[in-house]
Amino acid sequence: MLSRRRLSGLGLVEVMISLAVVLVVLGVALPSLGSWVRDMPVRAAAESLKSGFELARMEAVRRNARVRFQIGTDDRLLWKFGCDSGDCPALLQSAPASETSGATLVAIANPPVTPAPGAVLFNGLGQVEIPSGASSIDRIEVTAEGSSRHLVLQVSLAGMIILCDPAESGAACQ
Repeated sequence: MLSRRRLSGLGLVEVMISLAVVLVVLGVALPSLGSWVRDMPVRAAAESLKSGFELARMEAVRRNARVRFQIGTDDRLLWKFGCDSGDCPALLQSAPASETSGATLVAIANPPVTPAPGAVLFNGLGQVEIPSGASSIDRIEVTAEGSSRHLVLQVSLAGMIILCDPAESGAACQ
């Protein structure tokens, strides 16, 4: 006795419904994906700066030496840090500017001065040291052309580094 097996698979109607669902989901997700891609340079630059600040602070504590963190020293470097005295190398680490192309950094000093300083000096305790008569970076604003995202990196005198989004944080992010 021969039995007929039922062939399984997708019919034309099922394929068309699945395709329509995928197209609707893509139509909803594409605008968000576009803004995410436009905001990438801002996020990348802010995260790189935060990591650099934290590395410089940890290196100052580890070596018990003054370590200077500098931003935007030239077109090739986003940041660099090294010892402020002859105890250790003047350049310990740096980040190339190419990894965050398109981002704009604006350093704001405390107390406000023009032009704003481009460096922060950490002492052996990991605190920000401000030489007498000088200013230090209080915060860095990171933006990019074509991006609606604006991030702020705050550096406290105690050496705490905070990355915040003024659009989400409200008054806590100055």
